Amino acid sequence: MAYDIFISYRRTDQMVARALVEQLEARGVAVWWDQKIEGGEDWRDAIVAGLESAQALVILFSDECNDSKQLKKEMAIADTLDKLVIPVLIEDTKPKGHFLYELAARNWIQVFPDPASRASDLADRLARELDHITPPPASSSPVAETVAAEPSAPAAPAPPPVSTQGPISQAEDGSKKAAQVRKKVDAKQAREEKRKTMRDFMPFRFLDLIGLIPLGAFMYLIVTEEWYTGNFAENVGVALMTLGLALALYGALVFPFRYYLRQRRVWRIIQMQVLNVLVPFALLMLGLFSWWEGDLGATVDEGFSFVIIAALVATIVVSAFGGIFIAAVAGGRRAMNAFNKNVEVL
Repeated sequence: MAYDIFISYRRTDQMVARALVEQLEARGVAVWWDQKIEGGEDWRDAIVAGLESAQALVILFSDECNDSKQLKKEMAIADTLDKLVIPVLIEDTKPKGHFLYELAARNWIQVFPDPASRASDLADRLARELDHITPPPASSSPVAETVAAEPSAPAAPAPPPVSTQGPISQAEDGSKKAAQVRKKVDAKQAREEKRKTMRDFMPFRFLDLIGLIPLGAFMYLIVTEEWYTGNFAENVGVALMTLGLALALYGALVFPFRYYLRQRRVWRIIQMQVLNVLVPFALLMLGLFSWWEGDLGATVDEGFSFVIIAALVATIVVSAFGGIFIAAVAGGRRAMNAFNKNVEVL
């Protein structure tokens, strides 16, 4: 059966959900919610099948939704199936973390306080929203026109169609479709995570050469004043140290704001910045090791040089996490502003 709306809600908000379902059904809107799950039916398959057959996902969002893992899964499935998502704010709360990131730019509907008493207005609003959704084309078959004719002997009933396959129950068919949808969701999430990892690690662009080249030259002047160069190994060491310092300083200034523009979450920014700082630090240590021509003891014993590198790296780390803080605050504020602008009060 095809549905117009799939309603997602927390168990504590069942009274609001029931009032909304009654109002929607009174308007001829087909609604799927968890009360449609029959006894003995796999609830996970039922949810996927309900989302697959619905045109829109309506989320009755309360404060408890911020901790709901099930809601994250339902949103991921709806995104995979390209469904319309309509969040409805039923409490004086705001989305946090994952939900702020995913839903901030959506058009919200606010029905608190006393959301149950506004179920009628909300049902009218949702019914109007559905008018903008193009329903899937219904399968049609040619209908023969009735022509008046003289009575004749009734035609013999047509034999039932012969199937070459064994009977497959609707439940089995629904389970297979649900499994396929879950598989698609998992594959899409895996591809997205891989894509994010590839893009976020040392996210340089060719345009960055404009800033990296003069910065590298400046770092070279600083390094050659402290470390002389005489042979090939020492030249390699100076080159590695120069590259490490240039990458670290440039990345500390540029990367956090690049993550901000990509709307990455705070934890993601911290992970990537830690990895980004480790790379130039490794280049610095390799450069110092090469400058001492592979003498590990001399590398460690060169206290003055090591202190300078440690101080520079500490400065880089502090500036990097300062950038993380700025990006996190700015990103969170931007998402909250988007959320506040997209709330329609009923």
